[in-house]
Amino acid sequence: YDAILFVPIDINAGAAAVAVAAEAGIPVIGSNTRVNSELLTSYIGSDDVKAGEMQAEAVCKAMGYKGNVVIIEGPIGQSAQIERREGNLNVLKKYPEIKLLEMRTANWSRAEALSLMENWLNAHPGQIHGVIGQNDEMALGAIQAMKAAGIDPKTIPTSGIDGVTDALLAIKSG
Repeated sequence: YDAILFVPIDINAGAAAVAVAAEAGIPVIGSNTRVNSELLTSYIGSDDVKAGEMQAEAVCKAMGYKGNVVIIEGPIGQSAQIERREGNLNVLKKYPEIKLLEMRTANWSRAEALSLMENWLNAHPGQIHGVIGQNDEMALGAIQAMKAAGIDPKTIPTSGIDGVTDALLAIKSG
Protein backbone atom coordinates (compact mmCIF):
# COMPACT_ATOMS: atom_id res chain seq x y z
CA TYR A 1 0.00 0.00 0.00
CA ASP A 2 1.10 3.55 -0.67
CA ALA A 3 -1.10 4.94 2.13
CA ILE A 4 -4.01 3.99 4.37
CA LEU A 5 -7.11 6.06 5.00
CA PHE A 6 -8.15 4.98 8.51
CA VAL A 7 -11.56 5.38 10.19
CA PRO A 8 -11.17 3.64 13.56
CA ILE A 9 -14.07 2.25 15.58
CA ASP A 10 -12.25 2.40 18.93
CA ILE A 11 -10.08 5.36 19.90
CA ASN A 12 -7.56 3.17 21.76
CA ALA A 13 -7.65 -0.18 19.94
CA GLY A 14 -6.94 1.44 16.58
CA ALA A 15 -3.54 2.67 17.76
CA ALA A 16 -1.99 -0.78 17.28
CA ALA A 17 -2.95 -0.84 13.59
CA VAL A 18 -1.48 2.62 13.09
CA ALA A 19 1.76 1.48 14.75
CA VAL A 20 2.05 -1.57 12.43
CA ALA A 21 1.54 0.61 9.35
CA ALA A 22 3.99 3.25 10.58
CA GLU A 23 6.61 0.55 11.24
CA ALA A 24 6.16 -0.61 7.63
CA GLY A 25 6.62 2.97 6.39
CA ILE A 26 3.02 3.33 5.24
CA PRO A 27 1.49 6.76 5.91
CA VAL A 28 -1.85 6.63 7.74
CA ILE A 29 -4.40 9.41 7.37
CA GLY A 30 -7.09 9.43 10.04
CA SER A 31 -10.56 10.35 8.83
CA ASN A 32 -13.74 11.33 10.68
CA THR A 33 -12.94 9.61 13.99
CA ARG A 34 -9.78 9.91 16.04
CA VAL A 35 -7.31 7.34 17.27
CA ASN A 36 -4.92 7.75 20.19
CA SER A 37 -1.71 7.73 18.18
CA GLU A 38 0.95 10.30 17.41
CA LEU A 39 1.95 8.23 14.37
CA LEU A 40 -0.82 9.44 12.05
CA THR A 41 0.45 11.37 9.06
CA SER A 42 -2.58 13.65 9.35
CA TYR A 43 -6.18 13.77 10.53
CA ILE A 44 -9.19 15.07 8.62
CA GLY A 45 -12.40 15.52 10.56
CA SER A 46 -14.64 17.80 12.52
CA ASP A 47 -14.35 19.14 16.05
CA ASP A 48 -16.72 16.76 17.82
CA VAL A 49 -16.54 18.56 21.17
CA LYS A 50 -17.74 21.73 19.47
CA ALA A 51 -20.43 19.80 17.58
CA GLY A 52 -21.66 18.31 20.86
CA GLU A 53 -21.74 21.74 22.46
CA MET A 54 -23.66 23.25 19.55
CA GLN A 55 -26.31 20.55 19.52
CA ALA A 56 -26.78 20.58 23.30
CA GLU A 57 -27.05 24.37 23.30
CA ALA A 58 -29.73 24.24 20.59
CA VAL A 59 -31.80 21.69 22.54
CA CYS A 60 -31.38 23.59 25.83
CA LYS A 61 -32.46 26.84 24.20
CA ALA A 62 -35.50 25.18 22.61
CA MET A 63 -36.42 23.76 26.04
CA GLY A 64 -36.29 27.22 27.60
CA TYR A 65 -33.26 26.13 29.66
CA LYS A 66 -35.33 23.91 31.97
CA GLY A 67 -36.66 20.36 32.01
CA ASN A 68 -35.31 16.85 31.44
CA VAL A 69 -33.08 15.78 28.59
CA VAL A 70 -31.85 12.39 27.34
CA ILE A 71 -28.67 11.70 25.39
CA ILE A 72 -28.44 8.92 22.83
CA GLU A 73 -24.77 8.12 22.34
CA GLY A 74 -22.70 6.54 19.61
CA PRO A 75 -20.62 3.39 20.17
CA ILE A 76 -18.86 3.64 23.51
CA GLY A 77 -15.14 4.18 23.03
CA GLN A 78 -15.33 5.79 19.60
CA SER A 79 -13.83 9.26 19.50
CA ALA A 80 -17.00 10.94 18.21
CA GLN A 81 -19.00 9.46 21.10
CA ILE A 82 -16.39 10.49 23.66
CA GLU A 83 -15.94 14.01 22.31
CA ARG A 84 -19.62 14.69 21.56
CA ARG A 85 -20.47 13.54 25.10
CA GLU A 86 -17.86 15.95 26.45
CA GLY A 87 -19.45 18.78 24.46
CA ASN A 88 -22.99 17.77 25.49
CA LEU A 89 -22.04 17.68 29.18
CA ASN A 90 -20.07 20.95 28.96
CA VAL A 91 -23.32 22.68 28.03
CA LEU A 92 -25.65 20.81 30.37
CA LYS A 93 -23.58 21.72 33.42
CA LYS A 94 -24.17 25.42 32.62
CA TYR A 95 -27.93 25.01 33.12
CA PRO A 96 -28.90 23.79 36.61
CA GLU A 97 -32.59 23.66 35.70
CA ILE A 98 -31.91 21.00 33.07
CA LYS A 99 -31.62 17.45 34.37
CA LEU A 100 -29.94 14.64 32.44
CA LEU A 101 -32.54 11.89 32.78
CA GLU A 102 -30.87 9.11 30.74
CA MET A 103 -27.71 8.58 28.68
CA ARG A 104 -27.09 5.33 26.75
CA THR A 105 -25.65 4.13 23.48
CA ALA A 106 -27.61 3.23 20.37
CA ASN A 107 -24.44 2.61 18.32
CA TRP A 108 -25.23 5.15 15.56
CA SER A 109 -28.30 3.00 14.75
CA ARG A 110 -31.77 4.37 14.01
CA ALA A 111 -33.36 1.04 15.00
CA GLU A 112 -31.50 0.87 18.32
CA ALA A 113 -32.40 4.50 19.08
CA LEU A 114 -36.05 3.79 18.29
CA SER A 115 -36.08 0.92 20.79
CA LEU A 116 -34.16 2.89 23.42
CA MET A 117 -36.47 5.89 23.10
CA GLU A 118 -39.55 3.67 23.30
CA ASN A 119 -38.21 2.30 26.59
CA TRP A 120 -37.46 5.78 27.93
CA LEU A 121 -40.89 7.11 26.95
CA ASN A 122 -42.48 4.22 28.85
CA ALA A 123 -40.19 4.60 31.87
CA HIS A 124 -40.58 8.40 32.02
CA PRO A 125 -44.04 9.28 30.65
CA GLY A 126 -44.33 13.00 29.99
CA GLN A 127 -40.96 13.66 31.60
CA ILE A 128 -38.66 13.89 28.55
CA HIS A 129 -38.42 17.47 27.31
CA GLY A 130 -35.40 17.24 24.99
CA VAL A 131 -33.38 14.65 23.07
CA ILE A 132 -29.72 14.91 22.14
CA GLY A 133 -28.88 12.27 19.53
CA GLN A 134 -25.17 12.19 18.84
CA ASN A 135 -25.90 11.51 15.17
CA ASP A 136 -28.83 12.07 12.83
CA GLU A 137 -29.76 8.40 12.51
CA MET A 138 -30.32 8.12 16.27
CA ALA A 139 -32.24 11.41 16.41
CA LEU A 140 -34.51 10.10 13.63
CA GLY A 141 -35.03 6.87 15.59
CA ALA A 142 -36.06 8.89 18.65
CA ILE A 143 -38.51 10.87 16.53
CA GLN A 144 -39.98 7.63 15.15
CA ALA A 145 -40.53 6.42 18.73
CA MET A 146 -42.29 9.66 19.63
CA LYS A 147 -44.60 9.35 16.63
CA ALA A 148 -45.36 5.71 17.46
CA ALA A 149 -46.26 6.77 21.02
CA GLY A 150 -48.63 9.45 19.70
CA ILE A 151 -46.31 12.30 20.71
CA ASP A 152 -45.87 15.23 18.33
CA PRO A 153 -42.07 15.36 17.81
CA LYS A 154 -42.28 19.14 17.52
CA THR A 155 -43.08 19.21 21.26
CA ILE A 156 -39.76 17.58 22.23
CA PRO A 157 -36.72 19.38 20.77
CA THR A 158 -34.43 16.80 19.20
CA SER A 159 -31.00 17.24 17.65
CA GLY A 160 -28.58 15.12 15.68
CA ILE A 161 -25.25 15.63 13.97
CA ASP A 162 -24.01 14.85 10.43
CA GLY A 163 -26.53 16.27 7.96
CA VAL A 164 -27.58 12.94 6.42
CA THR A 165 -30.17 13.14 3.65
CA ASP A 166 -33.05 11.74 5.73
CA ALA A 167 -32.42 14.30 8.47
CA LEU A 168 -32.27 17.18 6.01
CA LEU A 169 -35.51 16.02 4.41
CA ALA A 170 -37.15 15.70 7.84
CA ILE A 171 -36.12 19.26 8.70
CA LYS A 172 -37.36 20.53 5.34
CA SER A 173 -40.75 18.85 5.84
CA GLY A 174 -41.12 20.43 9.28
